[in-house]
Amino acid sequence: DNAHEICDWLDDNLSRVSVISLDRDLDLSSVREMVDVGSGEDVVSYLVGVSETCPIIVHSSNAMRAPAMHMDLVLGGWKSAILSPYTDAKSWVDEVMRSMSESRRDGTSGSSSITPE
Repeated sequence: DNAHEICDWLDDNLSRVSVISLDRDLDLSSVREMVDVGSGEDVVSYLVGVSETCPIIVHSSNAMRAPAMHMDLVLGGWKSAILSPYTDAKSWVDEVMRSMSESRRDGTSGSSSITPE
C-alpha cells in the first residue's frame, strides 16, 4: 500500500521475487493523515533502474497510466504483461502462472498482454 516502502523492500529482496503485480493508483493511508504513499509509477521508476529479475503484471483501472507503466517497463528491459482491471480472477492467476513458468524456463525479457474473454 506504500510505493516508497516497497521500493525500499525490493532493494533487499528483489532477487527472491518470482513475479510482481503492480497497480497504478494507491489509496492514501487515511483521510486524517493524508500521507503520500506514491503510486505504481514510483515502483516502475525504481524497477527500470535495476536489472530485470522476474515478470511484472500491470493491472489498473487507470486507462491512461497503466499502458504507460507497461511500456516503461518493456523499454527498461522487463518482461511485462498488462491486464484489464475487468479481467476475471482466473485469467489473472493464469497470467501469473504463465509468467512464472516462462521466467523459470528462459529468463528472457519481453512483453505480453491479455484481454478478458
